[in-house]
Amino acid sequence: AGIAAIEELQIFGNPKMTMIAFGSASVDPFAIGEILTAKGWNVHRLQEPRGLHLIVDPFRDDSLLDDYLTDLADAVKEARDNKQRAKDDQVTYG
Repeated sequence: AGIAAIEELQIFGNPKMTMIAFGSASVDPFAIGEILTAKGWNVHRLQEPRGLHLIVDPFRDDSLLDDYLTDLADAVKEARDNKQRAKDDQVTYG
């Protein structure tokens, strides 16, 4: 379920709380991030390893998480199908 159910994505580490970092060996994570940003999500990039991370607020409505996961899966598919590379390689966190 969740991010782990998206075949192209790998979760970094073993998150215990609300911060989750993930990336992909087959799809440019920053391209995924650009697509998510265009959909209105606030995306944070990681440099090493190259990936994205998010913080899930435990007090938010679960439907928001469902919306994010749907948009994430769609962004992965779009980036994969178009062999998309990120236009911007700046990172939020080193």
